[in-house]
Amino acid sequence: EQANSNHIPCAIASASENAPTILEKLGIKHHFKAIVDPKTLKKGKPDPEIFLRAAEFIRIPPHLCIGFEDSIAGIQSIKQAGMYAIGVT
Repeated sequence: EQANSNHIPCAIASASENAPTILEKLGIKHHFKAIVDPKTLKKGKPDPEIFLRAAEFIRIPPHLCIGFEDSIAGIQSIKQAGMYAIGVT
């Protein structure tokens, strides 16, 4: 909510194909400008493709993005994309 109220675009870069459904059920899907469809990717994490695609969708250069991630492979992926990584436990 704070990101949206401050006009900060957000995207979901989840390897889960259920992400859109989960966001919808939580009632927060409208907060995200883009959700990367993992079926469209050539490589999985730790390849940075999913995060680079998310940045592309919201039209923000990767070096200006912050990625939140709960896995080591995801943190590696964010860093390889040139983004700032925040680990979530």
